[in-house]
Amino acid sequence: MENSNNKFLIVGSIITAGALIAGAIIYTQKPANNAQTASVVPPDKQVKTMLATEKDHVLGNPDAELTLTLYFDINCGHCRSFHQTAQKLMEEYGKNGRLKWVSRHFPVLGPVSEKEAEATECAAEIGGNEKFWAYLDKLLEMPALAQDTLTNELVEIAQETGIEKDKFEQCLENNNYSERIIQASQEAVNLGAQGTPFAVITNSVGEIITTIPGALPYEQIKELIDKLLAN
Repeated sequence: MENSNNKFLIVGSIITAGALIAGAIIYTQKPANNAQTASVVPPDKQVKTMLATEKDHVLGNPDAELTLTLYFDINCGHCRSFHQTAQKLMEEYGKNGRLKWVSRHFPVLGPVSEKEAEATECAAEIGGNEKFWAYLDKLLEMPALAQDTLTNELVEIAQETGIEKDKFEQCLENNNYSERIIQASQEAVNLGAQGTPFAVITNSVGEIITTIPGALPYEQIKELIDKLLAN
């Protein structure tokens, strides 16, 4: 893992120091009640389109009108919150085929996050897209995993989600997905991400409509999607 970790550190060095504290970004304090909110900001004008590929993990109608691509760190508390928000959005808009959700990695919080990201990729390699989402959901239900027991716990989660133990352990050992995770992280940085979570909304032909830095409340994103679908 040493070479892989060095590569992640290179990607991490691109990101502005201090912006990754606690994995939450671009928050402002409301004087009235100290509640934290995030703001929707325009995307980087230099990056205009992005499409899901065969390597992506997609939930929902492949031909949906809108795509929500979420870059996240499994250990980031705000990412866990956004994951629940995305689940609610899929219940609202995924069932009628108008929204799809693409999950991409952006493990900014260190080696545990990196290994957990690799574990979800191993779940997908062995069990396909369905097992990726089942493994990810199960992992996000767990308390933060400790580094000294990490591999054992990741294997236990795999078994709980019906993934063959021996194949999963071999996949983790092979470390085949570090480059893919680095690439996804670099994509997020190129799009303007300074931490996690970071989301991108695109239309049916992949044109970027807006980016969302931080964990916006469900109601706020719902309002945004309603306006986009109405147009």
